[in-house]
Amino acid sequence: MRRITTLLALAALSPLAHADTFVYAAEDGGNSDSSLSQFDANVTWGNTFFAEPGFERIVTVRLALAQTFDDAARPIEVLIYDDPDDGAAEFDPARAVLISRTTTTAIPTPDGEPADYPIEPTVVEGRFFVAVNMDAFQNEPVFSQDFFEPGDSSWTFYNPVGTPQLDLGASLFIGNNIDFGVGTWVVRAVGCPPSPGCNAADIAEPFGVLDLQDVQAFVAGFVAGDPIADLTGNGVLDLQDVQLFVSSFVAGCP
Repeated sequence: MRRITTLLALAALSPLAHADTFVYAAEDGGNSDSSLSQFDANVTWGNTFFAEPGFERIVTVRLALAQTFDDAARPIEVLIYDDPDDGAAEFDPARAVLISRTTTTAIPTPDGEPADYPIEPTVVEGRFFVAVNMDAFQNEPVFSQDFFEPGDSSWTFYNPVGTPQLDLGASLFIGNNIDFGVGTWVVRAVGCPPSPGCNAADIAEPFGVLDLQDVQAFVAGFVAGDPIADLTGNGVLDLQDVQLFVSSFVAGCP
């Protein structure tokens, strides 16, 4: 208990930035605009990427919404799929395999700025798909996109409101954005170098064991502003990193 209390006390420190990450983005962050849902629907939207060598551990999904949900009560799911057939010319939703699912609520941000949604660190290989799922109601501005990008890596899936379809290939409607000329979704992912540890808290030798060495390494890294303590990969050291370390440490190694 004393270890956890010490870690939580670190949350009062000022955030410290670092750059030991790679941002997967299908657009350049400019010329973004909103798109309306034409009817009440449960919508999944996202982009396909190829894993960047040395940054295959996805720790955060960075998403821009077209409006602010002030009460932060709109449920949202952050999803990562693997494409097991990297040899195919293009991504096919029918073969997508769900490898990460994070259920949370929409994060309010000013002026449609992207928000960081930490996820359990997930290792990707080859081609993968990063998506967001939520209910969108008729004429409600929800989707943020770059209309000046071609949209060939972006996909949209529609189902009846309140019924998320995690099997992308079974969705009632599937569309590649380039077919509709509606641009590229502002859905990104933050990748970090692979970790030899058993989970996010296993950051010090001996790997495969969670012990005092991991606690000391995390505390020292947090105080020094070392990237080793940025477990969420969002570029700052804050309470989210502390919470992820504590939950991973308590969960233990498989």
